Amino acid sequence: METWFIIVVSLCTAALIRSIIFHRKNKLPPGPPLLYSTFLLLTISRLKFEPILINLKARYGPIFTLPFGIRTNIFVGNHSLAHQLLIQKGAVFSDRPKSLGMRNISGCSYGPTWRTLRRNLASEIMHPARIRSYSWARKWVLQILIERILERQESEGIKVVDHFQYAMFCLLVFMCFGDKFDESKINEIANVQRDMLIKAGSGRFAVFTLFPKLGKVLFRNRWKEFEKLRSDKDEVLIPLIKSRIGSANSEGRLGKKQRIVAYVDTLVNLQLPEEEEADNGNGGRLTDEEMASMCSEFLNAG
Repeated sequence: METWFIIVVSLCTAALIRSIIFHRKNKLPPGPPLLYSTFLLLTISRLKFEPILINLKARYGPIFTLPFGIRTNIFVGNHSLAHQLLIQKGAVFSDRPKSLGMRNISGCSYGPTWRTLRRNLASEIMHPARIRSYSWARKWVLQILIERILERQESEGIKVVDHFQYAMFCLLVFMCFGDKFDESKINEIANVQRDMLIKAGSGRFAVFTLFPKLGKVLFRNRWKEFEKLRSDKDEVLIPLIKSRIGSANSEGRLGKKQRIVAYVDTLVNLQLPEEEEADNGNGGRLTDEEMASMCSEFLNAG
């Protein structure tokens, strides 16, 4: 009880100081006080935020401020304003807050590194010529889908969506790591991805993004849970990455020329901008953990 009293008092004090100092220096759209926003963050799931935002729009207008922790969020609920922000002045508002996870496309700040990572994905994997090179793999997963459905055709009912998801995940894993895996390995990869995606999507770890240092102290068990999920993901994905790199080196020594280009292949020698070289301590190359984060993002997006 005493701990939670200290937490509440600390948040109230921080909200008061922030509202006095920050709002004197910046002219922001109207919105509720920081204390109200903090209460929402700690008590309501992100999935239930839509009706709250609708009510705030009705009260404060089509553009309003909703501060969360150290961040100030501006919500826009008007088509014309959204077009101005996202299209006409897109370059000004293209940046994003620092992500909780490792370096990847969706979590990078707008700038040279983001452009490098995005360009790599677009030109090396999503290019029409590269997509055509995976045509035989699409036929392979189609056969997997047909076989799985035929095996279960005698049952009373078939939940087709599960088999579609499995077949598509087989294709994504192949495009990412350049190898075919058995069902147990596919399910292992899918499980670590799903666990992280569900927990992160629920907003359970949002407090660490909004209160980076304080959150780790006040919510130690939740932070340990997040680190365990990330560790589990790395334990599954990093060996696959190293295996692919090892096989590439072996094939290079043997002089083989025919080889399907996987996403991992494009990440291994990817050179980050100069300002990032000292940041990751790997000479401007992606670390194993960063490549695992990029692969995880690729699988989730797919």
